[in-house]
Amino acid sequence: MHTHDRSPQTEVARPGVLLIGALASSPLRAALEDARFRVVAARGGAYVIADAATCGAVEAIVLDSDADGPHALDVVSYLRHRFPRAALLLLVPAGADIVERAALGRGASGCLHKPIGSAAIVAGVVRAMSGAAGSRTRAPSAYEAGAREPAATVLPPAGRGREDRGDAPLWAVVLAGGEGRRLRPLVQHIHAEARPKQYATLVGSRSLLGGTLDRVRLGIPLARTVVVALKRHRRFVDAERAAGHVPTTLMQPADRGTAPGVLLPVRCILAREPRATVAVFPSDHFVEPARRFMTHVGDAACFVDRHPERIVLVGIEATEAETEYGWIEPSAPLGRAGQSEFWSVGRFVEKPSAAGARACLANGALWNTFVIVARAATLIEAARQLVPGVHERLESAVPFLGTAWETPALRRVYAAIPNTSLSTALLERCTPLLAVSRLYGVRWYDWGSPRRVIQSLHAEALRPPWLDRFTSTRAAISARGAGRTSAAADGRW
Repeated sequence: MHTHDRSPQTEVARPGVLLIGALASSPLRAALEDARFRVVAARGGAYVIADAATCGAVEAIVLDSDADGPHALDVVSYLRHRFPRAALLLLVPAGADIVERAALGRGASGCLHKPIGSAAIVAGVVRAMSGAAGSRTRAPSAYEAGAREPAATVLPPAGRGREDRGDAPLWAVVLAGGEGRRLRPLVQHIHAEARPKQYATLVGSRSLLGGTLDRVRLGIPLARTVVVALKRHRRFVDAERAAGHVPTTLMQPADRGTAPGVLLPVRCILAREPRATVAVFPSDHFVEPARRFMTHVGDAACFVDRHPERIVLVGIEATEAETEYGWIEPSAPLGRAGQSEFWSVGRFVEKPSAAGARACLANGALWNTFVIVARAATLIEAARQLVPGVHERLESAVPFLGTAWETPALRRVYAAIPNTSLSTALLERCTPLLAVSRLYGVRWYDWGSPRRVIQSLHAEALRPPWLDRFTSTRAAISARGAGRTSAAADGRW
């Protein structure tokens, strides 16, 4: 990082402009210097944060959204924190409205559309500096302030009449592609094998996947339900299918995280139904009463019918500072659909630190259930702008789906896709598009670990046959461990 040494006597008096990455060696630099700006250069890629951290005071910053390294929106957030009074301009491709809105939400002063010439960027810098805001502070949201009644128009009830009124058909995507490693000790105890948790039977006679499909079919027909699984789990999928539980199944060649796990089936649905609304369901939840839950999902679909630009997240009241969940901070009321209220989202935080989780709890944030309702086209457009690498690779496979070349095409695509979380890569970055609705009158548990399963079974007064055996075995193991620790302390070994 350096400044161009032209006139030492007058350099300090010039307003400083920070150029990041390739912009620092572009014609823009000369144009700014000709306009009497002092140019400060920061390397791009992995060095951008480190260079900006050691940079002196600047009055303006120009950043290209397509630069290598950390995502441009994350860099915008950091730069706004590091330089709270500087004018901050982001260069974005024309049509990248989601990126633009997200950048403004993270503190950018403005966005300039590419392609754009150096003279126009200099003019934009001058305009932004003349109107640059001072330190930004976060005001309490309407939700935190206790504004419980939405001011917006109440929407018609959701339910069976949606499609009769010409609303978009509602599809379901059920996620069944994980390995469930944290729950593996419990699944091993129950089934005497390390099967993925979604194919385990923890209560009743149905697997977690079967129970999820039973719940989903209360509001969405199986004919419009797609299960996303892994090819290496085929024998478990075949067993579910033989029992008549599994509808259309999309087999991924590898687990590359929730982003491709959601986006691939959504893209397939979009190809079939361009107006489709999609509801995404994890398959490791315990939810009661199921019918009330699906009514809430129907309300969310009704809301999306009226606000197709929104991605609705279903939230649940938080009871502790959980670091393994995503958190959603509701902001301003948007309206009702059926019996459900909808709010804009001030902030989405995926798996915060312990201190961050405590702050989220104190601010009245909700836990994210990862139940998502949105137009398929909206999700795919958000992916195109926010995770273009994943989007482009998945797009290249779409023409081969349902053909003899599907397997090799998906294998090639997934080999090139990095592990990508939908929450981190997309939801955290598109808060201007998000809406949240809080579940009421529904008991929801994430069965991601033995501790959570056992706690929820006790809360629900459920005692499956394996429970006493498992808890007594764990207690005996813990006691033996304590005995060894005591013996070691006494010097016996």
